[in-house]
Parts: sequence; C-alpha cells; structure tokens
Amino acid sequence: MLIGIIESVLLEKGFKVYNISPSAPTDSTIAYIKDTNPSLILISVTLLDNMGSASRLVKKIGTHNNIPILIGGLAINNSSDNERNSVVSLNPNVKLILNSKLDELVQTIKDITKNNCRKEIELQT
Repeated sequence: MLIGIIESVLLEKGFKVYNISPSAPTDSTIAYIKDTNPSLILISVTLLDNMGSASRLVKKIGTHNNIPILIGGLAINNSSDNERNSVVSLNPNVKLILNSKLDELVQTIKDITKNNCRKEIELQT
C-alpha cells in the first residue's frame, strides 16, 4: 500500500488520519490508540522480515482494543497462506488487504466505518 496516497485520499474523503511511525514501540502505539480511539487501524508491512513485528502488534492491539484492523502491503502480498493465516488468527478484528485497488480499499474503509460517525483512522507503516 502506498500509505501517503491512501492518507491523502482518506483526508479528502473527510476522514481524520493519524499516521504513526513504524519505529514507534508497541507500547507507545497501544497508548496512542487508547488516546485517539480510532474507528479503524491500517497497518502496512513492506518487508517480510517485519511480519513478526506486525503480528506482535496485531496481537497486542487485540488484547487492549476491539478496533477493526486492515493489514496490507508488499510483505502481505508476498507472504504464504500460512503466514497470512497466522496473522489473521491473532485477532478476530483483522482483515487482510491483498493486491487491492485504491478505490476498493476506500470502499472497504467506508463500509467498516459507516456506523461510526467519527471517521478517525490510524495508519502504521
């Protein structure tokens, strides 16, 4: 996923977007999620080497929050079915975004957040 483009499109559509650095420690990310209480969390994983970190983050988010999480990126697209299934199994709120077009992703986000009048999204690259 091209986070910058996605962020721009979401802002244009009226969403409030919080973009967190990929180097932010998990505990800081969890605290930030608690403070901002977003409607949805988007995580982009570019490198296969970062799948473990993403999995730990997804698991930790699930122990503290009940927020929908979309995960995509080059690493997700290039990972095996077993690796994808292991990420999804960590948190019932996770949905993988595989080779999705921008308009499809935006529609998915609208569908997930339509019942929440606060259109706030957190991005983690």
